Amino acid sequence: MIMCSLYANICMDPYVMPSKYDSMYDCMLAGYEESVNKMKELGKEEVNQHGLYIRFICREVPEDIIIPLPKPKVET
Repeated sequence: MIMCSLYANICMDPYVMPSKYDSMYDCMLAGYEESVNKMKELGKEEVNQHGLYIRFICREVPEDIIIPLPKPKVET
């Protein structure tokens, strides 16, 4: 999943979902559900103020490849 700002014309680093899905259908449903949950978590004011939107991509990943989670961001 990738969160972007329409107004700032930037996107955050992608977040790789830890779950694996059995089909494209299952992945798409989960992506839309997670997007709705994230929008609700952010709230109407924040979404509207920054023009936030979420993109996601469902793709096959060979089982012998391990995809690492993104590095945690260090606050300065």
